[in-house]
Amino acid sequence: MEEDWAWQVSHVGGDRFAGNLVVLPDGVYNGRVEPSEAWAVVEAALERRVHLPCFRGRSCYGFAAQAAELAVREETGLVGVADAVVTRIAPEGNGWRAVVEAGGASYDVDVRRERGEATHLTCSTEQLKRPQRFVAGSPRARAA
Repeated sequence: MEEDWAWQVSHVGGDRFAGNLVVLPDGVYNGRVEPSEAWAVVEAALERRVHLPCFRGRSCYGFAAQAAELAVREETGLVGVADAVVTRIAPEGNGWRAVVEAGGASYDVDVRRERGEATHLTCSTEQLKRPQRFVAGSPRARAA
């Protein structure tokens, strides 16, 4: 680990449904962090890795690119922060097509926006709402 980096793990919200943590300076978002997983998130951050069960994306990417990166990480098992890089994201049809470089390979990932299941978005809301979410298809290795 580089000694001049200032590492910080910050709680950024959540309620009884989910704890959220952001790891700085890497901008790694973690969601639905249960107390039993908090140390795994911190240990991964200190080693410049992501903890896949809680990983939601990185702040340097928009939502569609975050979904594409996560899909590639889940497919490949790569957990180093720098192991997966979204090199292109462009609108296509009703969604997006992303190119993700990971583990020496290049992947195409289609992403679409959809409505999630009706739920209480916070513990203080009474009305159910269907949150927007970004869903990635299966990564396809690009031909060399």
